[in-house]
Amino acid sequence: MRIPLVASDRSGSVVWLGLCGMLTVASWLSAPCLGADISTPPRSPASAATASGGRSSANDPILKEYLKQYPAADNDKDGVLGAWEYEAHLPPEFFKNIKGLRHNLMLPMRDGVRLATELFLPDGEGKRPTILIRTGYGRLTVAGYATSWIQKGCAVVTQDPRGDGASEGGQAVRATNAFAHEIPDTHDTVEWISKQPWSNGRVGTVGGSGHGMPATLGAWNGHPAFIYSNTTNSVGHWMRWQFHNGVRRWSYKWLGSFSRTVEETTPTTMPWDWAPWIAQIREYASKQDFVYVMGTGWYDPFLESALETFQALQDSGRAFVTIAARGHGGISGLAPVERRSKHPEHNTGLKPPDLLTCLRDGLPARGQSALRYYLMGDVRNPQAPGNVWRVTHVWPPRSQPSVWFLSAEGGISIEAPDAAGTQTFRYDPNTPAPSLGGHYEWSGAASGPHDQRPLLERSDVLLFSSKQLESPFIITGPMQASVVFSATVPDTAIIVKLIDIYPDGYHALVKETAGMARYHAGWSKPGTPIEPGRKYTLSLDFGSTAYAFATGHRLAVLFTGSSSPAYQIHPNRFEPVASLEGAPVAATSIHCGPGETALTLPQVDDDGY
Repeated sequence: MRIPLVASDRSGSVVWLGLCGMLTVASWLSAPCLGADISTPPRSPASAATASGGRSSANDPILKEYLKQYPAADNDKDGVLGAWEYEAHLPPEFFKNIKGLRHNLMLPMRDGVRLATELFLPDGEGKRPTILIRTGYGRLTVAGYATSWIQKGCAVVTQDPRGDGASEGGQAVRATNAFAHEIPDTHDTVEWISKQPWSNGRVGTVGGSGHGMPATLGAWNGHPAFIYSNTTNSVGHWMRWQFHNGVRRWSYKWLGSFSRTVEETTPTTMPWDWAPWIAQIREYASKQDFVYVMGTGWYDPFLESALETFQALQDSGRAFVTIAARGHGGISGLAPVERRSKHPEHNTGLKPPDLLTCLRDGLPARGQSALRYYLMGDVRNPQAPGNVWRVTHVWPPRSQPSVWFLSAEGGISIEAPDAAGTQTFRYDPNTPAPSLGGHYEWSGAASGPHDQRPLLERSDVLLFSSKQLESPFIITGPMQASVVFSATVPDTAIIVKLIDIYPDGYHALVKETAGMARYHAGWSKPGTPIEPGRKYTLSLDFGSTAYAFATGHRLAVLFTGSSSPAYQIHPNRFEPVASLEGAPVAATSIHCGPGETALTLPQVDDDGY
């Protein structure tokens, strides 16, 4: 059987292209993304390296492991396995479990850059809905995943994004424009799919983590054939996981393993204004009609992307987000949080429309958006508030700002202290404080409400704690820290942690944030050095949580100058340096009292809403 692919020539007539690499398009066509080279002729190592952006066993752990198992795959015997060699060597048994017809394509985008693409079609006639998977981990790594969708009657398209795998365009991809092409490239790919005779004109994207990044950002492509985005633990805008209030995060290094050119100086600085991006996605949302489904966790480094996307789409009635008590994968620290959150038996909220049904029959009438989230709390006391699922149809839910003030004696309270004062810590970049849990890493072992007490043994840490709470204090939504400080160096970092102190002394990490002194005027503006001894204010976005501080617990906030590897170690210098050798020690004072450092938390009723 032969199913044609459609391409349009310059006159607008239809050209029928055979499958299985039997025919080649002689020239690239003027209509964007409607022509596809399906022959994929062998390439030289040099041209392949250029097209793939340099992906090889030298920088890709998947290719490195493959070279160990199959040394014969090194076709040119240079000791390095390139992407072209990997794909040329893949044995037939690699695809033995794929039930369908496989076709290899080089799909041109509107600017002529070609993206390596695999098409998997069920056998038989008829128009098919399409599942699109665009992944920086390699289009063939999800090839086996195609089988389940093929068995359901779907066509499956997998693709290496621009600059990744065997796709072209690597030279133009740097950290500063790491995913700038995802929206137009997704649009052009959906356009090509929708024009094929085997397509029913409806496309949905799926993916988790790195497999879902192009899908999450590409969901804003605006093509009418695109109707569903179903992802987990993933992120839209790249700045959401590379920087936090301008401080480089641990996940920044992930770019280097995917053919992105990254800056290695310390500190890595990149001023950024969020307002245009938020305005842009809200404009996208007003003009598009698709279902958005995302699963994430309160300790997932990609959490905030899901919340900002839900907020943009919540009025559409087609946004569905689930936030569990977990990290990017699992969770550790207080492990019972994970066990008690896995199988909610009540208050599960509204379910999104079924993906396959939408792809087959089209979108149903609009309903109501729903954000299902797990309200965390004391996991050791079954009578404590929290540890339940809740649902809201808007984000953030209704709350009252609760402002907590610091006292120079080491306290924190909703009542401002009468007197002003300071507490000071000395931060040495060559002895950084370790990260203990939180939301910076992929693994469950490094994520969650870890005990922060080991940090209290250090001399570069300040802890401000409340008295025992006389009633539950429940928060849900975004949090802010206004840090009034002075320092003895022209630039330094300030780490802030929100902590729940249990009656037995366990210091559970609720959330962590960071800032750099240079951004005292805001992250959206170029940083400026600070004057030693002068007071400045850092406005820090803490991110969001849903947490119930139980009666008898204490709320606390911790300050220090580092949290490694969650955040890049700051050298206490304004100009970037190549190493921490000779880095000065910073004395950083936190100013307390009326009108000084404060934490603003979103308090909600304890009976839900």
